[in-house]
Amino acid sequence: MEVSAKDLPIASAVCTLRGKALPIEGIPVTTGERGEFAYPGLPPGKYDLACAAVDHLPLVQKDLEVTPATGVVMRVVLPDTVIVR
Repeated sequence: MEVSAKDLPIASAVCTLRGKALPIEGIPVTTGERGEFAYPGLPPGKYDLACAAVDHLPLVQKDLEVTPATGVVMRVVLPDTVIVR
């Protein structure tokens, strides 16, 4: 699930997963209305996840480990952008 720093869901964010078992450009997905996203059927291994959304700073999480027994369930928090005037 992807949420803002204010703990609100972020819809329409783009998260791209990269790893050795994936295409070089990674696999992008767009979050749903409640900020949810999934990558079903991933083979075990280490992956990097990059997420970005309008009005939020991008976030990269490296070396997420997927195992046959556990998979990965996570909460991604994107910081709000700061507007300087």
